[in-house]
Amino acid sequence: MKKGNDKLTISVNKKVKDSYKKFCENEGLKIGKQIEKFMLRELENQKKGGRK
Repeated sequence: MKKGNDKLTISVNKKVKDSYKKFCENEGLKIGKQIEKFMLRELENQKKGGRK
């Protein structure tokens, strides 16, 4: 694990996770990085007055 990173445990539907993992593998993406990017987008949206 990279310095400054923290682990996050979540529970998701296995079929959805497996499908998304396959998608990420096919696209050369890391699933953890995709979740991190999603979280950053949500925080940015909140700053701009988006979803709360």
